[in-house]
This record gives sequence, structure tokens and C-alpha cells, in this order.
Amino acid sequence: MKRFLLCVLSVVVLFSCSDEYDDSRLWDSVNSLEDRIAQLEELCQRMNTNISSLQTLVEALQQNDYVTGVVPVTQGGETVGYTISFAKSEPVTIYHGEKGDKGDKGDTGATGDTGAAGVAGNDGHTPVMGVEEVDGVYYWTVDGEPLTDDDGNRIPASARDEISDMTPQFRIESGYWEISYDNGKSWQRLGQATGDKGDPGLPGGDSIFREVTQDDTQVYFTLADGSQIVLPKLSALAIEFSEGTSLNFDLDETKTVYYTITGGSEHYVVKVEMLNDDGGYTLRTTPSDMSGQIEISAAIPTVNQVIVSVSDGTRTILAAIDVAIKPSFDGRTVTVATPGTLAGLLADYDKTTITELTVVGNLDDNSDIFALNKLPNLSVLDMENVNLEKWTYASFSYNETLTSIKLPKTLKVIEGAFDYCTGLTGNLILPEGLTTIGGFTFRLCSGLTGNLNIPEGVTTIGDCAFNFCSGFTGSLILPEGLTTIGDSAFNYCTGFTGNLTIPEGVTTIGKAAFSVCSSLSGSLILPESLTSIGDNAFNNMGSTGIGIRKIYCKSATPPQLGNSAVFTNTSRITLYVPVGCAEAYRTAPIWSDFSFKEIVETDFSELNL
Repeated sequence: MKRFLLCVLSVVVLFSCSDEYDDSRLWDSVNSLEDRIAQLEELCQRMNTNISSLQTLVEALQQNDYVTGVVPVTQGGETVGYTISFAKSEPVTIYHGEKGDKGDKGDTGATGDTGAAGVAGNDGHTPVMGVEEVDGVYYWTVDGEPLTDDDGNRIPASARDEISDMTPQFRIESGYWEISYDNGKSWQRLGQATGDKGDPGLPGGDSIFREVTQDDTQVYFTLADGSQIVLPKLSALAIEFSEGTSLNFDLDETKTVYYTITGGSEHYVVKVEMLNDDGGYTLRTTPSDMSGQIEISAAIPTVNQVIVSVSDGTRTILAAIDVAIKPSFDGRTVTVATPGTLAGLLADYDKTTITELTVVGNLDDNSDIFALNKLPNLSVLDMENVNLEKWTYASFSYNETLTSIKLPKTLKVIEGAFDYCTGLTGNLILPEGLTTIGGFTFRLCSGLTGNLNIPEGVTTIGDCAFNFCSGFTGSLILPEGLTTIGDSAFNYCTGFTGNLTIPEGVTTIGKAAFSVCSSLSGSLILPESLTSIGDNAFNNMGSTGIGIRKIYCKSATPPQLGNSAVFTNTSRITLYVPVGCAEAYRTAPIWSDFSFKEIVETDFSELNL
């Protein structure tokens, strides 16, 4: 199968002479000749540029390349060509012809570069450059015949093919067209470029490329003989989602979003991630050529965005899918999509009838919590599936109706929330991700019962956090990683029993922190990290029953004590200190005021404390 693309190069160079001598006409001819020579040089330069551009177009066809831009080239306010850019190939400049003026009269002359020719001369020759496709490979032709090297091999029109760096070049030498296909090292004469007599026609007219046009999808390169090279345009890269770009979820719901990619190449990389990695969603993609699906699973849905990036190797675009929880209220369960909107969801409902309420979704710790506290008969509140990390508003303080609370699983910081809620009863379950229990959070919640399990990860227990929570029973287990125990943190927690171990890492125990924890008995273990113990910290601890009988203080340097009431009943207590430190404890300020039963130096590495 063969296909010919012919590129006609039209040049006119004619030299005229006259039997009559006229000095002015001679100088006019000389000046005109200089202009014609300059135009001829420009013509040859543009012609060689167009040949190189034609080679790039052939390569673009073979590489399945795309046109990304067509920018006009202007000269003197007129469009003389175009700069073509590609997705893969380097940009090229293409010069096209426009109709020129007729040449001056003369007996001989070649055709003009554009426009009408001068009167035909004899022996003026215009080589016809083209490309020929043979079995998918494009080869150069001149005057319809294959261009070959010295060994008779056809010369490919693409530098990617077997013989590279053989882009043809033209010149006019001594009135003849010459061609080189070895970068100007050698030249072959093709034929006469000028006639014997007559003035040259003016440059202009149809050159290799007659015109360049385009529509929404393709660019058409029309050659001088009317044939075309057609290249596709790189359309805008885009992605569409069949389910839209806004999704609402129920708890533990999974949705599948189907997408379609348009524009660009045929090979894509699709990645998805959450704008805010809050743990509310998990994502999974299944790509398939120009389409695919995204699986979005919501545990406790938050207001968030799924960010989708698409890359075709040349460009990358981003798209977003808004996700949130479905807002609703059925009288027992209220679903809040956007923080700060709870009051609006409850606005048209008789709030006096709400005694039990389950809240899911996204709350703030100000207006939303305030709206809950305004429910006058609310008794049972389940907030386990609420997205709320900080609760620092004393929203339910002194509330007399609330009897049961389930805290959000996402909660990290809580402070002052249930101060003096004496109606709260039952076990208190603190979220696993909690880090800070601030001051006055559960002060005087004396109805809370059972063991108090403070989760690992809590680093701070604030002032009066559990002050007068006398209903807790059993051992008090403080978490590893705890660093600070505030003033009166567990003051009057009279139900705790057994030993008390202050974990390694705690540096400060506040004033009256464990004062009147009267049911503790056995041992008090103080860590090596401890540096200070506040006034009355352990006053009346274990004052009932057998009480505390052993204190293990692991610090080699006696911690600073607030006053002599830090410990009570010391005459019944044996103090264990590191080896070689007994004298330091006997003589340290405040420590020397206590009359411990005895002070025993101990190798703590041998004890399982």
C-alpha cells in the first residue's frame, strides 16, 4: 500500500537583460536583484524549516502523538505560519504561502513561490518534495521518485527509523537546485532553478504547506497539492463521576462511585485520598483503562472530601467528591452532617418529650453541646458515634436530669463537661483515644460506680477531675505515659481499694491528689521520674482498715514535698528507697519530719513493681 504526500516548492528567479542601455534602469535592476536574492535566501530557509517540520509531523503520526497548541506566526501584521506544539514531540514552525503579485514581464522565468508566475521561461525547474508511505514507513521523495543514499537505500522521513539524521536540505547554487541528505556534507544537483531571460516573479504563493486549519478534535495540514496530514488534538483531560460529586452516608455504609476519564492519552494513573485523614472513611480504587470505580466506606462519616488525581504522564488534574453524613431526626436519633447545625435539626420538635437521644455525625463543642443541655428532660444520651475530638465546654455542669452518658469514640480531650452531675449513674467508659482529662470534668459525679478504667494514652489528669467520685470501687489503675496528676484529682474517692501504683513518667503529683482515698490499702509505689509531691497529696490515704503499710519511692533524689501533711500514719509505714539513699531521705526537707517505721534500702531491679 502506498500513499503520496507531495509538497510543492515553488521559486522564481529570473534574470532579465535589455539591448538598450539605460543607467537608471540598470541601478533599478541591481537594487531589485538584491531584494530578490534576499527574498530567495529567506525562501530557502523557510523551505528547509518546512521540510524539518514535515518530518516531525510524520514522526508524530508514527508515535500516536497529539497536538497541544496551534499559535499563529505573524510578520508585518500578517499571519505567515504557525507554531505547532505536541504532547511528546518538540514544537515546530510551519510557514504557509499566500497569493503574491505577478512577476514582471520577461521571456523566461520559473514559477513564483506564491501567487501567479512570471511569463514562463525555459528550463526553470521546481523540485517537488514529498513523503511516501510503504507498509507503515514514510520515505522521502523528490519529483515523485524515491530519495536514496549512495547505496540505493531509501531514506526514511522519520529520525526514529533505521537511517537517522538524513533530513533533506535544499539550496540554490549557480542557478540550480541542489539537495543534501547528510547534513550538508555533500550535495546533489537536481535541476535548473532559473530561466535564461526575464525578471523573476515575486515570492509568495503556495509553499510546502498551503494552510493549517483545526476543529475541536483535529488539526489539518493541507499541502500544496491538496493532500492532508491529519493529527488529533490533545483534548482537555477530565474525569466524571456517575454518582455525582456530593455523597451522604449512614453509619458503616459503603458506596461505589463509577468514573469515566476523557481527553489525554490512553494510559492513566488514578489515585484517591481523603482531604483530611480523620479516620472516618476508607478508600479503594479499581481502575480499568478509561474508566473504573472508587469504593468509599464510612465508619462514622465526617464532612470531608475524597481527592481524586488523574495523570496521563503529561498532565495531572484533581477532582473532589464531597462526603458527609445524612442529616435526619426521627425523635430518638439525630444525625448531624455539619457541625453547629444540631439546634436547627431540633428546632421544630417538642424538646420536652426528648428523654433519650442518640446523636451521630459531626458536632462542635459549643453550640451543639449547648443545644443538648437545653433539652430539659434529657436523661439518656448516647454520643458514641459522634465526631468530636475536644469537649472543653462545661455544658452539663450541675445538670440534674442526665443519668447516662456514652462519650464519643473520637474524643481526645475533655474538660469540665459533667461537673456536679450528681445524677449520672453506672459505669463510666472513657474512649480509648483519650489523651487529656481536664479539670472538673467529673467532679462530684458521686453516682458513677464500678471500676474506673483510665485508658492508655492519657497523659494529663487535671485538677479535681474525679474529686468526690466516691462511687468508684476496686483498684485504681493509672496508665503508662501519664505525666501529670493535678490538685485534688482523686480527692475523696473513698471507694478505691488495694495498692496504688503511680506510673513511671509522672513528674508531678498535685496537692491533695489522693487525699482521703481512705479505702486504699497495701502498697504505694512512687516512680523514679517523680520530682515533686504537693501538699496533703496522700493525707488520710488508707486511714480505714489496715491502710497503706509500704511506700516504695524509686527516685534516688528525694522528691520535693509540699508540707508535713503529705503522708499520714507514717509510724505504721515502711519506706523503701534505692540502695545508698536512706540517709538522703532521712535528712531531706519535710522527709525528715516523718517518723517512718523504718527506711529500707532496696534494689528495685530485683522487685516486680
